[in-house]
Amino acid sequence: MTSEGVVAIWHGEEGWGVIESADTPTGCWVHFSNIWTLNHPPLARGESIEIRGQGSDLQVGETVDFEWERVPQDGYSFRAVNVRPRRQPPRRTVRFSINGERVPWPIDHFGELPHAGLWTE
Repeated sequence: MTSEGVVAIWHGEEGWGVIESADTPTGCWVHFSNIWTLNHPPLARGESIEIRGQGSDLQVGETVDFEWERVPQDGYSFRAVNVRPRRQPPRRTVRFSINGERVPWPIDHFGELPHAGLWTE
């Protein structure tokens, strides 16, 4: 489910915080690894992805769009699985490899990249 929320707590050194939203009334726990996530199906044997330039911070008071799940996490009833702040996404570099050799990003295999104009290869 996609919701709108506001970052209420952010522990940058620890990489986690809490988003407040009407849809997650007790607060929604968020980890830095779920900010600007790259959605793709599981990798096949020998495939790997290296991503550089991942945005990993939130600001208290910042409005975000996020998906969440009803899973207890560190005292909260909800956990964010994809958080998108309403600001310019980070510029990223993606390196896709098969058995250690760099190959072009398989668009037909993974689907379109989010924010396509902000990616380099």
